Amino acid sequence: MADSSPDDISAQAELKTGQKRAGAERSNARQRASLACVPCRSKHVKHPVSLYYANFHVAHSWLPPRGILQTCYDAKPDDLRFLMAVVSYIGSLYSESGGNPTLRQQAYSMFNKELPPTIWSVQALLSLSVAAFGQLDDYGPIFERACQLALNIQLQHKRTADGYKDPVLAESCRRTYWGLYIHRSLLAIPANQLHSLLFPVVTSSGTELPCEEWEYETGNIPVSVSLEEYNLSDPSRDFSSWAYFIDIIRIRDRSVAPSLQGLGKAELFLNTANQQIDSWRLRLKNWKRDRVDDDGMVDTILYHALGVSFSQPEKIWRVLAHVEGSLGKDAPKAMGFGEAEDTSAFYGSD
Repeated sequence: MADSSPDDISAQAELKTGQKRAGAERSNARQRASLACVPCRSKHVKHPVSLYYANFHVAHSWLPPRGILQTCYDAKPDDLRFLMAVVSYIGSLYSESGGNPTLRQQAYSMFNKELPPTIWSVQALLSLSVAAFGQLDDYGPIFERACQLALNIQLQHKRTADGYKDPVLAESCRRTYWGLYIHRSLLAIPANQLHSLLFPVVTSSGTELPCEEWEYETGNIPVSVSLEEYNLSDPSRDFSSWAYFIDIIRIRDRSVAPSLQGLGKAELFLNTANQQIDSWRLRLKNWKRDRVDDDGMVDTILYHALGVSFSQPEKIWRVLAHVEGSLGKDAPKAMGFGEAEDTSAFYGSD
């Protein structure tokens, strides 16, 4: 493999039987101090890492479950130093406005240095770009660097995740790849050649879809499903919340990109988008929408996807009204889409 991730670590031993998803971490009184920044070990009841997993991770769950991350950090602390600096900074955002300035400075100073081409670096950059977006910082260069490193380690290929001996680390790899895909759209990162290489057409060799949160947290990773298999599946079949989230982003991109390239046909594109979104919602079973963990936590990944689905038709109207009124024929390029960009191969057809 192209990165130095700890394939040889027997991380499964760290998992506890019956461990819940991120909510279980919040109720666990024993904190692992070696994962916390040194200044915080004696000053806070809740370490930044605890706050990261209790708040950020539940909606952006590409890092391994905390016990697995601890094992990896204990084995190779130098490999995870940047990631843990980012995790600590993001965690501090939930305890003080703007985050801890020392932790912020540490994370960004490491970002400005050369980073090893590893999955840990990609995860750190992806998380930092999302946090920067929330703090109104310049998130674009951070995200683009994450994409470049992801391409360097060939994260778009199934074989990269399959190269991990530990199935939980393999799943973390898949989640990181799809996290990049989702947030390229949500953060409105303009499309470029790098993205077309990282997010290629649908193939059997592409990175497979992530599993459910409770499967990830307990280490019971099922056989992965490809995007191609999802496209061809019966609508009655159940899939993970991540799979549905990825699909609504595909619908979002199918709706916005053609709309900007076909100005004057707004009603047609909006009707098509509404039909696709309605079909997407019909795939969600009631048990999945209504599921609540023992600790009261709802399925944050699914609810984020639902939020995208309900906001999309209105957003299309607003975007089209703006570009038709002020940008005219230059709208596709201005909004980050090439004049002749064809996204149908990657996104598939419904």
